[in-house]
Amino acid sequence: MYKIGTCFGCQKCLYCGVNLKIEICNCNKTAKPSKKNRTDLVKNAFTRVFSPISNPKQIDFIKNKNDSFAYGFDLAKGFQFSFCSTCNSSYQRLSDKKSKSNKKVRTSENVIQLEKTLK
Repeated sequence: MYKIGTCFGCQKCLYCGVNLKIEICNCNKTAKPSKKNRTDLVKNAFTRVFSPISNPKQIDFIKNKNDSFAYGFDLAKGFQFSFCSTCNSSYQRLSDKKSKSNKKVRTSENVIQLEKTLK
């Protein structure tokens, strides 16, 4: 059973930083992690919302973790979870890449087309 105060990706406690696959801690893992309730050992905790219409690579990542840790989530529905910094980075790298250069090219093309229509 997953608790919001643990990292969905590696089962690290997001309050004290203990690896819960190896050790047990006494933190209240049912409360959502925030700056006020974390120790200095955990610099960041990232709360995410899973959606069944997410990026396919991210869905596979979540499915893999759901299966390997036997969380039992129904992936046809959305749910909230948390990541540590390391797992959040891995998850974010799986998202669609949107480069700034592509945005600039599209913007330039739009300006050129707009100028042509104004003439």
